Amino acid sequence: MNKYKNMAHTLFQAFLVSIILGALFNFVKPFGIFITWGAAYLMGFAVSKTVTKNEGFLTKKRFGVILGLLVFISLCYNPIFLYISSLEIGIAASLFIFTSKLFNIFNIISITLAIWASVRHLKF
Repeated sequence: MNKYKNMAHTLFQAFLVSIILGALFNFVKPFGIFITWGAAYLMGFAVSKTVTKNEGFLTKKRFGVILGLLVFISLCYNPIFLYISSLEIGIAASLFIFTSKLFNIFNIISITLAIWASVRHLKF
């Protein structure tokens, strides 16, 4: 039972780190492409190090899939930015705007870089 409690605690910490760093990523997006890509890499790195620090070398390969999903959600549909924008224009319009911004080559590269960094820096 303690093993599953520790895993839930680790995933909760990874969720918090990804949401906070995803909001910071969306904040620095207007400052340039290379700053955006650097922030995306650092976000993926920090999320994977959070899991590795808590689980040690006991991380499973399934953490890679979970971290990839967490990073994708926190970059594309960050709950902090989604909540703030839904207060002004509504949730459906906010989801439409966030989805329409995904199909930009620089955003696709940023998301791919962050997911790659989060999976690459896991220790199995």
